[in-house]
Amino acid sequence: MNTSLLYSLIKNDLKMIFRDKTMIVFMIAPLFLWLFIRFPAPYLFSQSLLLDELKAYILMFGAMQTSILTGFVSSFLILEEKDENIFSGINVLPVPLHWFLIIRVTFFTMLAGIFSFIILRFNGWMNLETSEALLLGFEYSLIAPFIVMVITTFAANKVEGIAYFKAIDLLLILPMLSFLVKSQLMWLAGIIPTFWLFRQTDAVIHQENPYFFFLALLISLGLIFSFLTRRFIAKTFNS
Repeated sequence: MNTSLLYSLIKNDLKMIFRDKTMIVFMIAPLFLWLFIRFPAPYLFSQSLLLDELKAYILMFGAMQTSILTGFVSSFLILEEKDENIFSGINVLPVPLHWFLIIRVTFFTMLAGIFSFIILRFNGWMNLETSEALLLGFEYSLIAPFIVMVITTFAANKVEGIAYFKAIDLLLILPMLSFLVKSQLMWLAGIIPTFWLFRQTDAVIHQENPYFFFLALLISLGLIFSFLTRRFIAKTFNS
């Protein structure tokens, strides 16, 4: 693929973002999340033993939300182009439509990984090893394409997209409550992939063996992405 074309596609996406105030807010929200985690949070921890016990969960929440927000920006751009029937014009470009979408999703997934890595590695109070933060940052970044495929496959327009975004955000957070369950029932939350991601993060933080959770996460994401990819392709390219 021509490098100048790749640059043009990314530049066009950034232009679309910066002309929409809502998209700007979603794009800079990860920065404010990191600033909160890096500066006010340590002080709050020192003032409350209860908050101190929530350190790991706040870190998980921050890393996850950066990917969710980034994924929503990408999906919102696709929905906006669907609404304006821009895809028909893209078809005349010297690049197939599916590559156009892959470039966009990959770009925003990389952004999600960078944001997540920064929160995990440079939070100021629970700094993971660089290798650990890189691996977890990559895994959290996979939430972004998950968000994109769900919203753009099932939402008919931007209004529905926002509704799906809120529902998926809540769904992905729910497995965090499994840490409060002291019985085997907690494993029921494993149907949601973030359960395994949260468990792996917790194991890394407490220097326990994370590999079982890592393998379970790969299997869970593999099955879900396989299903979503087929639906996404059928809905996007055959409509």
